[in-house]
Amino acid sequence: MIVRRFLVLSDIHSHIANLEKVITAVRRLPAVERPTLTLVLGDLVNINNSTSSYATGQPRLQQLISDATARSAGLASIGDADDWILRLQEQLVEKEKSSFAQVLERLGDLGSPTCYIPGNHDYIELFRDKHPESGPLATTGPPYDMQENTAFNIHGRRADLGSGLFVYGLGGSVPDRHSADLSVVQQYGFPYTEAEMEEQAESVLFGQPETVSLNAQGPLTTELFQTEPAHILATHCGPASSGTTSRLFDPSKIQLETGSTALRGLHLRGQYPNGFGGVLCHLHGHGHISWGVQQMGQTTVINPGALQNGRYGIVTFEKLATQWRISSIRLETVAP
Repeated sequence: MIVRRFLVLSDIHSHIANLEKVITAVRRLPAVERPTLTLVLGDLVNINNSTSSYATGQPRLQQLISDATARSAGLASIGDADDWILRLQEQLVEKEKSSFAQVLERLGDLGSPTCYIPGNHDYIELFRDKHPESGPLATTGPPYDMQENTAFNIHGRRADLGSGLFVYGLGGSVPDRHSADLSVVQQYGFPYTEAEMEEQAESVLFGQPETVSLNAQGPLTTELFQTEPAHILATHCGPASSGTTSRLFDPSKIQLETGSTALRGLHLRGQYPNGFGGVLCHLHGHGHISWGVQQMGQTTVINPGALQNGRYGIVTFEKLATQWRISSIRLETVAP
């Protein structure tokens, strides 16, 4: 029997204190129960991407902020306010980038590899598909690769864990919509629309994504049986209407749907191209209050909850003969 055990974290939002508590809890586990991989499902830090860029599709929101800032700061013009906002945002982003590196460094101390995907509150350079191949925002080298301390950005990639077990990464979020009427957009996603999310999911699952090899058994492992590949999907936002993707919008307390209809459709389709056998497990974050486990078609959907609120998960996969299965799901809360 081969075992892969994941420490699953999401929505840390620079909350280093809770991260330290998780690390302490993991170190206290018996050696045979410790995770072999840490998987972080986005929002490692807390960049407000909805207001830090004019490219988010929210010019009216940006204008309102500019107006309010000009009034409160006594600046001479809206143009001055814009410059002031951009400088402030640059400072905040640099601070969060420092926190991002700190999160990866601390996770590296656990001694097992870390795979992560960016969320809607992480910085845009982590999304390779959103940046050119050259220039100041080039996608080669840091920060996109970010492989220091055995940490790998698997957005748009897949991780090969050996023995036929693969993890496919897809970061970012789609717009939040009213649960009662999905045509009503309450907040914009970052950096994707639904159409873009569908395109990205099709590409990473059914295309030929770049592969990060994390085969813990080594390249010369001999399998006694022909293993059936097992596919794990790791995303920031989850599949819509799964029961793990809702949140309340303050101050009106309207229930919002934060999940993707494209990801939902992925799990409910009957056939897949290129001999793809479907998704065994879909791990996601983004919905802070809707942590839990649900079944969608043949796929087990798991939201471990936000580490910002003290929640995390440990998920264990076992390979018996030729097939992988989920053998254990533990949704945990950090010690007070």
